Amino acid sequence: METFVVRLWAPDAEEDRDRELRGVAQHVATGAERRFTSPGELLEFLAQIILDARPPAGAPAPGTQ
Repeated sequence: METFVVRLWAPDAEEDRDRELRGVAQHVATGAERRFTSPGELLEFLAQIILDARPPAGAPAPGTQ
């Protein structure tokens, strides 16, 4: 399991309606951090960390050797 801290700023007032979702996400285990200005950028960062943490195909699961 991977753990992230996400700080998110979303427009909430009528005058902010034109502003985009924005924030910063941090991967707790590595400290890797990325600022984002769209949901797609946030998901891209999360997917990158999660996919990089997966063992290569065919590798034994951790603790089974």
